[in-house]
Amino acid sequence: MEALTRFAGALGILAGAFLTLSEFSGSADAIIWLKGSLQHIITEPMVFKVLDTLTYIAALGGIAVLIGGVLIYYQFRLSGKLFIILGAGMGFLAFFYSVVQAWISGQDLVEFVKGYVSTIQGLGIILALTSYSLA
Repeated sequence: MEALTRFAGALGILAGAFLTLSEFSGSADAIIWLKGSLQHIITEPMVFKVLDTLTYIAALGGIAVLIGGVLIYYQFRLSGKLFIILGAGMGFLAFFYSVVQAWISGQDLVEFVKGYVSTIQGLGIILALTSYSLA
């Protein structure tokens, strides 16, 4: 069990390094778009404070995954998984947002997904989610 946890931590560290090197900033654009869309529907200011907080976390996506990998490596599984899901979870949201944008603009989705996953950022997101699953 300890070896699997350390392997998951190492994957998280590698994923965080990839995401940081690719200047990954999570889904800040998607959250800003969502915030702009909701301004006409919701008037509760707390919703917008939560969205602002998510934007700041998304901006630290790769660093959050890196910290999560280190925490998992040193047997702080719950805290590490939290950091990874905050960093990579936002990356999944950004990926989904990009797919929707590509679909709306008429791009071939299969080619778009192939191109996305072959990047250092896409590989980092996949490794982060694998690390989260193994921990």
